[in-house]
Amino acid sequence: MPDSLDVSSPPPRMSIRQMSRLHQTVRVLVTVKASPQPSSQYGDTVCVAGTLMDAADPQWIRLYPVPFRYLEGTQRFSKYEIINVKLNESTRDQRPESAKIDATSIQVDGKLSGWRARKRWVEPLVGPTMCAMQRAARDNVDAPSLGAIRPKTIDPNLTFSRHEPWSEKQLKAIEAASQATLFGPAPPLTLRPPRLAVRLHFWCHEAGCTGHSLRIIDWELTALQGHCARLSEADLKASITKMFMQRMFLRDTDPIIFVGNQADIVRRASFTVLGVYYPNRELDTTPPML
Repeated sequence: MPDSLDVSSPPPRMSIRQMSRLHQTVRVLVTVKASPQPSSQYGDTVCVAGTLMDAADPQWIRLYPVPFRYLEGTQRFSKYEIINVKLNESTRDQRPESAKIDATSIQVDGKLSGWRARKRWVEPLVGPTMCAMQRAARDNVDAPSLGAIRPKTIDPNLTFSRHEPWSEKQLKAIEAASQATLFGPAPPLTLRPPRLAVRLHFWCHEAGCTGHSLRIIDWELTALQGHCARLSEADLKASITKMFMQRMFLRDTDPIIFVGNQADIVRRASFTVLGVYYPNRELDTTPPML
């Protein structure tokens, strides 16, 4: 008699690359929306990442290209909205969580309002430490490229510098985007770099951590700078500091920092801050998202 089939173990989790090769449509809770960057092929794109909601356990996924400013109004989404999108196989970005998408397939399918509703999808993503992520990225190009870090200590002093102007290559991309792109007509406003580049300093929970200084490229930071375009540089710095230190990193919040590295193999150990999850420790209050 043949051995009985063992059904006690769940099937192995399908990788993002496998899903992409099969052109699957996936359901994603968007947790990361980074600042738009010029793109020679797509005009400009936004780094979007989140967690797969159809997976047996929370699993990171990075979506590209997302030509956000070119999307139809019904396709535009904010953080913590749920989207359905068709995946295509990636040929350029070989990071394990990255998937190329059919941007025309994006469908917004609701929003998780309130920190309690988001907790079950975000909290399991936490770990390892920032130190461990950087070590892994230096040792292995296929190491995790997205992470959720619960900081031990936050430096209340952000570091500011003038944002670099677009490079010659980026300017050419913007010029090309003034005409119709793969995703339709060009947006009405030219993409401009934010006035200031901002770095966050923190320590993770690894013993002996000497601290981390990461550039912030969160959409919320860029949007704030756009809203405050007429402020003096000093007042703009004060507004940015207030957003992070009096809203996201208060004593009453339990922040988690979303980080990601770069597709360039040489720079895989270089991470940036993609966003911050900052639930109130006691109340289910939710500041508005951009």
